[in-house]
Amino acid sequence: MKIKLCSSILIFAFYCIPILANNSYETHTISGAIKEKATGEAVSFATVKIKDYNLHSVSNINGVFRISKVPKGNYTLQIQCLGYTLTEFELLVNSNLDSLVFYLERSTFKLEEVNVMASITKGDKVKVDETAIEYIQPISMEDIMLLVPGSVYTSRDITQFTLNTSRQAGSDATTSLGVGFNADGAPVSNDGMRTQLVGVTENTSWRDDDEVKSRSSINQGVDKRYMSTDHIESFEIQRGIPSAKYGNLSSGLIKTNSKKGVSPLRGRVKSDLKSTLAYVGKGIKLSDKLGSLHIGADYLNSVNDPREAFDQFSRITGQIYYKNQLNVGSNKLDIDAKVSENFAVNKMKVDELASQYEETYQDDYNRITGLLKVRLTLENRKLLNSIEFIQSADYTNNKISRHMLVVNSGPLSTPISYQPGEHEGIYLPGIYYTDFFIENKPLYLFSQFNAISRFSLSEKINVNIDYGLEYKHTKNYGEGAVMDNPQRPPYPNENTYMRPRPNHEIPAIQVGAAYLQANAIYALNENNLLKLSVGGRLTQMYNLPDDYVLNNKIISEPRINMLFTNTNNLKDKELKTSVRFGYGHENKLPTLDYLYPDMLYKDFFVLNSYTNNAEYRHLISYTTVTNPANPELVQNCNKKIELGVDIQYSDWLFSLTAFSEKTSDGFSYSKYYTPVTYEYYEDRVDDGPFDRRLEKEDYIMEMRTSFADLPEVTNNQFVYKKGIEYRIVFPQIKVLKTKTEINGAYYKTKYGTTDPVYYYPDEYIAGNPYPYTGIYYTGEYDEKIRFNTNMWINTHIPKFRLVFTNFFQLLWVNSQQFFDNHNNYPDYYFGADGNLIEVTEQVKQQIDNDHVYLRRLKRFNDIEDYELNEEPVSFLWNIKATKELGDRVKLSFFVDNIIDINPIYKNKAQQTERKWENPFFGLEMIITL
Repeated sequence: MKIKLCSSILIFAFYCIPILANNSYETHTISGAIKEKATGEAVSFATVKIKDYNLHSVSNINGVFRISKVPKGNYTLQIQCLGYTLTEFELLVNSNLDSLVFYLERSTFKLEEVNVMASITKGDKVKVDETAIEYIQPISMEDIMLLVPGSVYTSRDITQFTLNTSRQAGSDATTSLGVGFNADGAPVSNDGMRTQLVGVTENTSWRDDDEVKSRSSINQGVDKRYMSTDHIESFEIQRGIPSAKYGNLSSGLIKTNSKKGVSPLRGRVKSDLKSTLAYVGKGIKLSDKLGSLHIGADYLNSVNDPREAFDQFSRITGQIYYKNQLNVGSNKLDIDAKVSENFAVNKMKVDELASQYEETYQDDYNRITGLLKVRLTLENRKLLNSIEFIQSADYTNNKISRHMLVVNSGPLSTPISYQPGEHEGIYLPGIYYTDFFIENKPLYLFSQFNAISRFSLSEKINVNIDYGLEYKHTKNYGEGAVMDNPQRPPYPNENTYMRPRPNHEIPAIQVGAAYLQANAIYALNENNLLKLSVGGRLTQMYNLPDDYVLNNKIISEPRINMLFTNTNNLKDKELKTSVRFGYGHENKLPTLDYLYPDMLYKDFFVLNSYTNNAEYRHLISYTTVTNPANPELVQNCNKKIELGVDIQYSDWLFSLTAFSEKTSDGFSYSKYYTPVTYEYYEDRVDDGPFDRRLEKEDYIMEMRTSFADLPEVTNNQFVYKKGIEYRIVFPQIKVLKTKTEINGAYYKTKYGTTDPVYYYPDEYIAGNPYPYTGIYYTGEYDEKIRFNTNMWINTHIPKFRLVFTNFFQLLWVNSQQFFDNHNNYPDYYFGADGNLIEVTEQVKQQIDNDHVYLRRLKRFNDIEDYELNEEPVSFLWNIKATKELGDRVKLSFFVDNIIDINPIYKNKAQQTERKWENPFFGLEMIITL
């Protein structure tokens, strides 16, 4: 696996852990049982953790748990399990505590305290538990994100791919690609998806296929539509600095934990104007020795517009999760195993000209994943507290089938040669049908070994050291893009083509990594607590061509988080103040599609003799072949820094986070021009009539130079983010049984490219192509600003087992403005020889004096391009109500956009615009048996 270089990060752990372990101070053990309050039955596989400390355990099938190496002190014990409400207990630990019994209550609206909002831990981590997920009534992960401060409500269209966002105004592919997903400890990725076809591949044609591109997430991150929320017990969304354990991400982390353990049979049915969803699941106890099995399945069908019934997205997901805990001597062995399968169909059918012409699109998707996680908790060991092994396999079979009509505006050719130079060509018909498919079969293998060492350096200083190794293997076994008839290309414009090679011919991506994370907790006294987390990660890519910069390169990622908490009593109520700081690097590696683009073929007409008589037609083309691969491609590094404060007084909570993120190596196709010189035949030797096919000898040859626009994958995208996020939780108004939360954010985001702009005036002068191309270092970027406030007013009436929510959204600022250096003159230009010529003041004077060639290189910008485009303040009101009918049935009703105020305004082009959002409503029923 070639991970020797990466494992050097563990040297510190190997040398220091034994020394630290020998200096450990006295610790204690907490053990006991967890039971259901109403029945006294054991609660299986509940998560038990000591709040604010890295100490946790999982109860076994009989509800018994054990936490060892707990230092002396006062702690808050937090217990959570599927189907039960989160409960906290206060503990004083000054000796071993045995035979403790804790009781949990079933999650129900008849309880006095029900939390249907996200909880924010450590300031930058947003956790959404089962109760909040159930109340939101999601159909995809996109619905969950509305609970995150800074998010705004948008009408969901699940038939289209939506970019993943993180702490930004607007959206972009660089951020979306860099958002990391982790399910039950294993990463979720689509880095192995690959599509190379002009019209589909980024920046390779002016006539892109929107039907394919709008539904594709290739090079844009994980598609959340395929991730069912019904099999998930909780979410954790971390936008700050994650642990060094997690890599290959640059825009934060989203972790999911699947439903597991023993639970009643539960069914869910939801219907709204666009979607229909059904789910059924149950957790089964196999036996005291065999553990439990949780089985679930769901079906979703979504149609964005009922008038276009063929434009739909359908998804079926099934999941089986096995959980067990065994005793191995005095040690504890936790076993988790999961198998899930996902079927999805994304389909489109458009009839044109009263069904005379027909185009179709169908995206068939089948994904199967397997996970095995084994964790051994060691008792009475100074060197190690636990070791864990994770192995996952993820295989996807995705096939996009396209039947489309091609209408050409003029004579176009199609290449019939794989070699550069002159070759005989054929004319394409003016109108024809083309059929093609794009097949991806990526296989992702992931292995990770984790270990935790825990010690007490003194009575006040506790240290956890997490360290481990991992290996990822990504290989695509699909056929790639395949045309039924290569002489009927789907995107013939500009005479540009690709000769897609099968995906299975592309080498696998192999990545090794090692990480080390030291977490120290220093209890200065009873009122002050300092937590310091310092970590690092080393990553290495293998199996790349020898000339690739990333081949065997060691990539480092330092990360640090610090939290100081002060607790005091103020007027007999607890005042808790926390100050947070974080700094770190996150690296996103290039995808398979970016690493191995296909050769690009560009045709230039050498001889074009087109007549009405097909037998006399003759076409000769000159073909250039370009390899868009870039051996200099490196990882995209995002440098993050954040500072936050959290103040909690009684039931009041105020949280404020300021952050800055900078990434300047985002991946994208960069378009540049290169001169191409070839023999050209236009004027005939004899202008008289002819009764045969004309050859080159019938024309006068001249040398002609044109410029080919070619793409290359580069690290040319930058995204700069700054912002402030806030959250205010008000105490409950007891008379009204109402609790209010206000959250939002101010985001200022810059999107731009470090590449120069190439400009070629596509025109002829005296019958010859324009001879120059200009290069402009313009410093272009877009600046977007958004400031929003979301208000959640949750009214909970236990007597009636009812929760009613009013959601208000105010979008105070939503603006966009384009900037550059206003440079109308090129910095350089080049001609047929390709040599760069600097544009001096003398050259600029020639341009201004209307030089016959150079004057065309001066660009003129419209003043409106630089105007601020700002939308007026908008207001949105949604309502939601959920009523429990006994212990078995729960009914929900929601109306979105019940009031939507979007005033008319004029954009920067002085055009009148107004956003329209239609009211949207739906029903849901949950049955528990």
